Amino acid sequence: QHIACRAGSFVIWDNRLPHANARLNQGDVPRECVYISFLPDVDVNRAYVQNQLEKYRHRRVCTDQWVERDENTIEDELDEYMFSALGRKLMGIESWD
Repeated sequence: QHIACRAGSFVIWDNRLPHANARLNQGDVPRECVYISFLPDVDVNRAYVQNQLEKYRHRRVCTDQWVERDENTIEDELDEYMFSALGRKLMGIESWD
């Protein structure tokens, strides 16, 4: 079911459902969107997050269900992102303790 949204709308949904952000865009300008994802704190998700963090730390390509890339590729052109203190905790780089 299509859910029409005006510019600036905030839509929350279960990302396991099929979805798209541009299929019905009838304007001349591409729509921009920001995806924010949260995972339930269960074993399988903790393992996934830990794996993605290790890839980030070793400058390996992070993969997901949408992007097919060689996991062993090293991203030489990536700049080291400087996370804030909160960002380092949210990313699991630093402990909350």
